[in-house]
Amino acid sequence: MGLISMGVARAGGVAACLLVVAGCAPSDLSDPVPTTAEAPFVCDGVPLTGLQRLTGIRDLTVEDDTSGPWDEHFTCHVYDGDRLVVWVLYMSTEWLGYGSLEDQITEARTRHGALQIVADAPGAGYVEVRDKEMMARWVCEDNTRTDVTVYATGGADMEEDLARYMVSILPWACGDAEAPPRTVED
Repeated sequence: MGLISMGVARAGGVAACLLVVAGCAPSDLSDPVPTTAEAPFVCDGVPLTGLQRLTGIRDLTVEDDTSGPWDEHFTCHVYDGDRLVVWVLYMSTEWLGYGSLEDQITEARTRHGALQIVADAPGAGYVEVRDKEMMARWVCEDNTRTDVTVYATGGADMEEDLARYMVSILPWACGDAEAPPRTVED
C-alpha cells in the first residue's frame, strides 16, 4: 500500500508539496490542487478551482441531476459538455449494510493499488486507481463517507491531486464546518 499525504510518500519515494495561494486571476490548470477549499463552489461544498486543476478542464458545468444541499445524501455531477467527468457523493452509511467503520476502512485500504490519504481529520481515506476512473474515499467516524470519482485523465500527479482535493473538503465532510453554499450559477 502506498501513502499520500501533504508531504507525499509513495511506495518508493517522497515528493514535496507546494502551498497554493489563490489570487484573483483565473486558475492555472497546471498548479497543484489546493488543500484548502475556496470559492467558487460549483455545488455546495465542491470547490471548482480544485476540480479544474484535477481534471485539466476549465469549462466545467453542473446538470440538473445534482442534489441540493450537502446533507446525509448529497451528489454533485460535474460535466465537460455532455460527458460526466467528476462525481462527488456524501452519504450516511448507517443502516445501509456497509459494515462497521473498521470494515469500510479495511475494504478501501485493501483494494488493488489503494494509496492512503494522510490528513488531520477523523476517519481514514484512500485513493484508488481503476481502469477508466480514479476514486478517493474518506470514511468518517460518524458513519458518513465522501467519494470523489474522476472520469477524466487529468495530469501526471492525479493521485496526489485527488488526495489534495479530498483534504480540501474534509472540514465539512468529516468536521464541524458547514459546507460552503454553491456560488456558481448556470
